[in-house]
Amino acid sequence: MKQTRLELLYELDIPEGNYLGGLIHYRQTDMSRFFEMIAAIGEYAHKHGYFGVIGFDELEDKDGQLYAIDANFRVNGSTPMCLQRHTLLGLGKEVAKYSSDYRMDGALDSVLTTLRAHLDRKDFIILSALEKSKYGKIYTEIYGIVTGETIEEMQHIEHNLESKGLQGIE
Repeated sequence: MKQTRLELLYELDIPEGNYLGGLIHYRQTDMSRFFEMIAAIGEYAHKHGYFGVIGFDELEDKDGQLYAIDANFRVNGSTPMCLQRHTLLGLGKEVAKYSSDYRMDGALDSVLTTLRAHLDRKDFIILSALEKSKYGKIYTEIYGIVTGETIEEMQHIEHNLESKGLQGIE
């Protein structure tokens, strides 16, 4: 079975079935195939007193059958990508990738200045950032979304961001 995220993430097709993180291709994701599962889980949660955002993981077998697992009754990492869908599509950005593991040396003001052009073009959207210091060295941890018209363009933008000092932490 291939693991995907029901928060409407698009997974690259890989035989090992590994989770690849928050990557979505907005126009190629048929969201209607999730509606029945979303409605059932939402109705169950509401009957038990829950109000709010729900995300959950689901498995897809080789025949395309979906199986819900691991309900997450909270805002999830991919929630911002879902909320940005129409804005990004309006800008021609069909691909988005979320990560909570970005880091860049320097104070937040410096990071914003360095990345200003990417931020203005919505190539990179900072969802949250925290300036930290360790051993006297200041750095900023960032949750963010990298976008592009295609996966290749998004990867090119990621490379440009890396060349400016944005690091992905593993």
